[in-house]
Amino acid sequence: VAVLQQLTPAAIAQLAQAFARLAVRDARLLEGLKPTILKQLPRFLPQSIALVANAYARLAFLDKSFLHAIAEVAAKDLGRETAQLAGTCATSGKKLASDLRLEGRYDHVSVTQLLNVHARVRLFHANFFRCALDWLTPPRLATCSPQSLANALNALAKFPQLSKTQAQRSELKAVFAGFIPEVQRQIHDFTVQNLVNVLHAFSNVRARAPEMFTNVTHELVVRSASWNTQDMANLSSSLARAEHYDVEAFAKIAYVAAGMCNKFRPCELVSLLNALAHFVRQRKGASLTNLSASPVCAMTLMQTFQAVANHMQSTSLARFTLSEIAMGLNACTKVIPENNSLMDRLIAELDARCESTLVTLMDASLILGALARLSKLPSVNLR
Repeated sequence: VAVLQQLTPAAIAQLAQAFARLAVRDARLLEGLKPTILKQLPRFLPQSIALVANAYARLAFLDKSFLHAIAEVAAKDLGRETAQLAGTCATSGKKLASDLRLEGRYDHVSVTQLLNVHARVRLFHANFFRCALDWLTPPRLATCSPQSLANALNALAKFPQLSKTQAQRSELKAVFAGFIPEVQRQIHDFTVQNLVNVLHAFSNVRARAPEMFTNVTHELVVRSASWNTQDMANLSSSLARAEHYDVEAFAKIAYVAAGMCNKFRPCELVSLLNALAHFVRQRKGASLTNLSASPVCAMTLMQTFQAVANHMQSTSLARFTLSEIAMGLNACTKVIPENNSLMDRLIAELDARCESTLVTLMDASLILGALARLSKLPSVNLR
């Protein structure tokens, strides 16, 4: 303990980062470091604060009070710095905002890493997010790496607290709009996962960016050889949510997914089914026969949907949550309602689960919608 108390903030940050990289979860040391960190927090540089928060989050030792203390200091410093730079820009005739973007203590790595930490542990600190939104101006976004851009968007999209009112939603969409030029400019430098995360974030906050969606989707199709199951599930659901029904993208998703059905996790499998069903339904009708694309594309989509559904039918439903089963049933009734054995199995499972599991309004809506398409009345348990 005496040694720990003598460590400088930079040394503490390096030690925490080393533990995180090695996945060393020494509770006595990590908990023992916290009082020293809290005592010295005002002396930490932004980069060191971000490293400590990220390390504790990765090691699952970032409790609410500890993150709150870190966020309080970060928000205070970040808010003061943003205000000072804005004041300098307003009063100085010699410097433009673009000249000031690198002069603060905070850089894109520290800000977006702290945002990402909050998203990782699902804790919302209103003051810090307020200061971060003020910091994320176009000149500063121009300094961001692809990783930082993706991290920031992902974090901002995760918290509904940022879009409770119409004014908040408008502000958030305006901030997202500032990211578009940088995503477009650096599009070839993003990883596949980061590009998918960008689309996922934009679709979650309902921020319209059709040109960016087209360009990012095309870039992802070019790199489809490196897709994994999570990429396909998130990409397809993002495109469906944004109603960006790119035929080339969905055809490629269907083609790649067809050979990987057994590798999908339950949540990914259901997300893919739901997205494919939305794509099918919007193409001028309720079936693939009306798909305004090539016959090969229509056939590929139908075969993939059937393969994914068959895999769900052959998999133990114990692996699926009630919500996932409800969504899977809803998707299947839109495309292959004639598959009676699958429908009956899913309905029976839902019926059994409803005896002991709370059904949300969203799940109830999905189940009732599916039953209506099948012209079935809900059972006593479902009712």
